[in-house]
Amino acid sequence: MAAHAEPILPMKAVSGSVPTEPGWAFEVKWDGMRIVARVDGEVTLSSAGW
Repeated sequence: MAAHAEPILPMKAVSGSVPTEPGWAFEVKWDGMRIVARVDGEVTLSSAGW
């Protein structure tokens, strides 16, 4: 049985300017929720809103 690690919560959205330097990518989040999936023998989903 795998040891359970502390949950990793998704980053909160903040307003800011879009980076224009090479190597950056972004996407507009129109709706839905941010979740983090941890797969370590089992799947654990974490969300800042849960």
